[in-house]
Amino acid sequence: MKIPATLVLLGEPIEIETESGILKFRKGAFYLATNSTGNELWVLPMPMGIKEASSVPNRAANMFRRFVGWEPDRAFRFTVRDFVPKYTDSAISISYRSSKWTGKATGYIHDFENHTRLQADNEKSPGIVRLTGRKLIVKAVGITG
Repeated sequence: MKIPATLVLLGEPIEIETESGILKFRKGAFYLATNSTGNELWVLPMPMGIKEASSVPNRAANMFRRFVGWEPDRAFRFTVRDFVPKYTDSAISISYRSSKWTGKATGYIHDFENHTRLQADNEKSPGIVRLTGRKLIVKAVGITG
């Protein structure tokens, strides 16, 4: 499964509670992102080699502005391996840190109100996680659904 070519940084994941347990993420090792339409959440490892991009795609810039509250000042390009989901569960909540609205990293917890599917490349120590749901959407108020 291909990871979207453009992702919008939302913050840093802390943990995801699932029906079968809790997935914890090491501080500074992962980031939380969404696709340009805001209907998927992705947890990905921090990339090793990054290059600053010359521009930000309009849809991605709009999503970033809607979630964070200000214009993106830069974008980066990097390569991530293909996503091969080997583990599926239902997500109950996600905890994350974000500098949205204030510019200061603040902790947030979102309890999913509707069924949210979690797919991961590894059950015990996930490197890539994808969250999807019929009502999942990233808005100015935060993650909803």
